[in-house]
Amino acid sequence: MKSQHIRIKNFGPIKSIDMDLKRFSFFIGLQGSGKSTVAKVVSYCMWVEKEFSTTFSNELFATKEQFMNRLLEFHKLNGYNKPNTEIYYDTDFIHIEYSESNYNIEIKNKFKYQKSKILYVPSERNLTIMPDFEKVNLGNNSMRSFLFDWFEARKKYSRTQTLEVFDLGIRYFSEEDGGLRQNRLIHQNGNSFEISLSDASSGMQSVIPLEVVIDYFTSTYYNEKENADTSFFYKEKQQKIYASLLKEFVLENENVDIEKSLLKISTWLKNIANHDVQDNDPFIEAFDNLIFPHLTHFIIEEPEQNLYPTTQKAFLAFLIACCNKEERKHSYLITTHSPFLLNYLTLFVKASQIVKNCCKQQKKDLSKFVSLDSIVDVDEFDIFEFKNGFAKKLSKQYDLPSDENLLNKLLEETNQMFGDLLELEDLCQK
Repeated sequence: MKSQHIRIKNFGPIKSIDMDLKRFSFFIGLQGSGKSTVAKVVSYCMWVEKEFSTTFSNELFATKEQFMNRLLEFHKLNGYNKPNTEIYYDTDFIHIEYSESNYNIEIKNKFKYQKSKILYVPSERNLTIMPDFEKVNLGNNSMRSFLFDWFEARKKYSRTQTLEVFDLGIRYFSEEDGGLRQNRLIHQNGNSFEISLSDASSGMQSVIPLEVVIDYFTSTYYNEKENADTSFFYKEKQQKIYASLLKEFVLENENVDIEKSLLKISTWLKNIANHDVQDNDPFIEAFDNLIFPHLTHFIIEEPEQNLYPTTQKAFLAFLIACCNKEERKHSYLITTHSPFLLNYLTLFVKASQIVKNCCKQQKKDLSKFVSLDSIVDVDEFDIFEFKNGFAKKLSKQYDLPSDENLLNKLLEETNQMFGDLLELEDLCQK
């Protein structure tokens, strides 16, 4: 996982935050505390990094006004920007600074950036399953972007290739009907029956689009990476990348005439045809980095929406397992109000510690509690708690997530209040 540093001041509800993000990040806090605001800014900066690092052009955000206006429009943050707003984003590949007095975007480690899929999953995702929703004019925003990702991903699942919805006895598929693609569910608990996803429970409507895009964009999408984007715009971008790489690695940025340029390119092509170019050739390596997607970054708002606690556990286990497979090192950032997700995370971390000293039989016993595909090392994640416009990284105790967080405190307060009520009841009966 690359280094990723974000600093934001005076933007929407955020007064000042400064954080280094790990491969897996959790944001917790009250409504309006700024969790989603920071997640959206991080997502946007990741997109700017991808766009700049793969095209070497800042045409879309040449001015500070362009940079900010695209952020406000895409993530529906109008009114969040202030005269003293500051955004600082720094990774191994890009440096972004935005403030009233300074605006700068700088590429680092040119040609080393590996193209990624940045997938923002908004809390309003339930709307995407409604009939004819694709006909709604959404404008250029995160909801529209997720809609396209959902439409692309669901095509993988058919009546003969369904997706099992965790362990709920339900399977999902989509099919063409009357020129539109329909979302269908097969219930297999007890008497089997089939319904439309739009007629299913709110929990199903929330989790199925989430499960579908996670499954697709950590597997099939990469198995068919040459077909990941075939649009005219993408092909034009591909040609520009190819031209930039030829100039850098074949012509070596020399100002030579056309005849000498063609001769160099011709010689290089002959070497390729004769297999005289190695796999670690800088042109081939850079071409692969910039053209083909290598990993997915998921930014997910409130995945627990309408989900029973055990389904939340199944979701988190599924997400971690998908992000761990094929050594692609996918990442996720989650905003949440659920204490269950954090407590289940503790189980997965503890399992990662236990498995290191397990024999074969003990691993089988461990897998009865936690899937070994879903374990996560304590060093791979951080939890940030948002409050009053600031954010703090929660400590870890005994190499486990600390119980000292706002969500657990609220549960403790409820238990304490219930105890106080019982005492009052005793007094009232005397």
